Amino acid sequence: MTFFKQLLDLLINTSILVGLAVCALLGITEIGLSLPFNYQLEIFVFLGTIVGYNFLKYFPVTFKTSAEMFKQHLSVIVVSAFAFVGATYFYFQIQKTLQVGFMIMAGLVCIYPYVRKYGIAKIIVVSFCVTAITAYLPVLSVKPITEETYLFILQRFIMVICLLVPVEILDLKIDDKSLQTLPQKIGVKNTKIVGLLFLSFFVGLEFFKKSFSITTFLIALVTAIFVVFSLPNRSKYYASFWVESIPLLWYCLFVFL
Repeated sequence: MTFFKQLLDLLINTSILVGLAVCALLGITEIGLSLPFNYQLEIFVFLGTIVGYNFLKYFPVTFKTSAEMFKQHLSVIVVSAFAFVGATYFYFQIQKTLQVGFMIMAGLVCIYPYVRKYGIAKIIVVSFCVTAITAYLPVLSVKPITEETYLFILQRFIMVICLLVPVEILDLKIDDKSLQTLPQKIGVKNTKIVGLLFLSFFVGLEFFKKSFSITTFLIALVTAIFVVFSLPNRSKYYASFWVESIPLLWYCLFVFL
């Protein structure tokens, strides 16, 4: 049990789980929009997500080099270093269109710590980046974007917002009041209502597509359950493991259904 917990903590603390989740969203796009499987892009997105997310997550200590800080975040530093080297290699293996797009996303990641104090802006920036990386750019590099594709991309943007709602609620107990996050501004209950309204919109868009996917309804239902039961005093694993694993479940549903 202790080994499992240590492994789980490693996956969470080094952002490997987040990398897998974002990679799963890319896989859903490839399946849902019949894109060719691009393993170089998949690996780059996985490794790049680890580097980018760790930079954001540990930004306050990124430039501190004390022995205590180094020891405390040793696993993060090692994983991030290997991920950076791998991401750099695979960056030059993908198409020029994707390279330009990812450079723009990297720029947004760099300015994120400075817009983080605007809570709502934070959600929009994160959702925009994840949507661009896992849906818009992969499609743009392969084929023209149709109306059907735009619906798919809009759904992805909305779903990422919904997945961030439990995270925002859980972080309420540690976020500085100056950040003006959504739960701080409108309260936990109203934040949940906003999340459920967005999920309704997410499902509603499916009816405008040529074919209805049962996975859309199922994943919306699962996400809704996590939104409803989100509380600031929940265990850190509630958002850091269970909520962040929802894209992996979504991918499995896509594969098997």
